[in-house]
Amino acid sequence: MVAILEYRASTGKSDGWSLVDVLERFRYCKATDPRDLLFGILGLAHGNHGVVVDYTRPVKNVFMDLALRIMHHSKDLETALSQCWLPQKLAELGVLPSWASNRLTPDSSTLRLRLVRNLYQAGKIEFEPPRTISQSGEICLNGRLLGRPKLACRAGLKSIHMDGERFYRCLRRFYQNASSEALENYPITGESFDRAFWRTVLFDARDKSGRLQESDLVLIDKLSLEFRKAEKPEDDFEFSEEYRGLLKDLLLIRKSSFHFTSTDTDLFAIVDYFTGDHDIIVVLDGSRVPMVLREATSSSSGISVGKADYLTNTALPKISYKIVGLCYVHGFMDGEAYWPKRGLKEETFLIS
Repeated sequence: MVAILEYRASTGKSDGWSLVDVLERFRYCKATDPRDLLFGILGLAHGNHGVVVDYTRPVKNVFMDLALRIMHHSKDLETALSQCWLPQKLAELGVLPSWASNRLTPDSSTLRLRLVRNLYQAGKIEFEPPRTISQSGEICLNGRLLGRPKLACRAGLKSIHMDGERFYRCLRRFYQNASSEALENYPITGESFDRAFWRTVLFDARDKSGRLQESDLVLIDKLSLEFRKAEKPEDDFEFSEEYRGLLKDLLLIRKSSFHFTSTDTDLFAIVDYFTGDHDIIVVLDGSRVPMVLREATSSSSGISVGKADYLTNTALPKISYKIVGLCYVHGFMDGEAYWPKRGLKEETFLIS
């Protein structure tokens, strides 16, 4: 109650807040009954997305239904996946499926990709969210398969607690490892390896205000030439201010690690360090950026889901996947997966 009164006082109004905003504001609160973390604050939101207070429904079903309603209201797949609306207590318990459990949170090592994701539209804009949930808590999403990461063609960047100079030396080693067995040109865009590599590592963005410009690409060519001249990553190298300006945003993610990788379809990607070579990279309808999925074992027994219309297990694809995280795939960040000349077929993915 105190938190609610403070919230009203700090905003100066008692209505007009979206349900997602209210949920995010109170996600760290505690309650004896986890359902109170939703039902107890519905009155603060302007519009409740059709949520009905029903304490006879299991906790898992209440919050799966909420996630699906948020998805329908926003018409944006990532709003349900990446907003910090899920009560922390539910996130810690791990009782919800990956599509409803806030997997794409800021503690991911693809933090910078989350910060600039509004610059992209990899998935189809005309997104029709699923209206049904399986008896095992799964939903079906349409999309395009881009490929699988190749463990042998991966270069990792990890720079925990490094100062600037050490970080840049690590970056140069990262570049040399990645380029050691690379193709001369990147087949998707026709660019040189150097340009495609750096545009991938930088997520093709200077910052969240815009994408890389031609002047940045010219600077990338100069930097690549300097890196290629160095026989060893630890050789002395003077990073000019223009280089520092181009690469400074990489320091935002240096407390974690990520991988530059190629895929079995010869694409360049940036993935989280825990991505495996058995995972798949897909573009899902309604998503601004590609996602990494991991095959999961479907539940052998269903759950009681109440009054909604739910799919029967016989209507589902045989393989289900869990959402691992976001990723950047060069040449597929602006709807290219849907171009007929790419030849990628629409597939239905069962997400658990």
